[in-house]
Amino acid sequence: MLKIIATAALATLALSAMVPEASAAQRNWSVTGAHGTTTGSANRYCFDGVCYGEAQITGPNGKTLQSSGMCTHTAQNVWDCQGTVTGPKGGSKSGTVHVVLN
Repeated sequence: MLKIIATAALATLALSAMVPEASAAQRNWSVTGAHGTTTGSANRYCFDGVCYGEAQITGPNGKTLQSSGMCTHTAQNVWDCQGTVTGPKGGSKSGTVHVVLN
């Protein structure tokens, strides 16, 4: 499950990184459901074909999942990304994603 989340986080970073000039974005959110409130924050910084992103999600139980990654624009519509997701108990998974946008 952690590997799926890591892959999704990296792919999302690549898709949001399609800005050729310097840029930065920050998002904060919260969702309240039957089991309580989940909050999250995400930051993205891009400069000269390289984007770095980090995110944090805290569930209603107070446990936090963190992710960070970097994507490099290697060719037109092609991004190579690598990153890490760290679970609430400190275990982490790293992965790479090659994204081709058509």
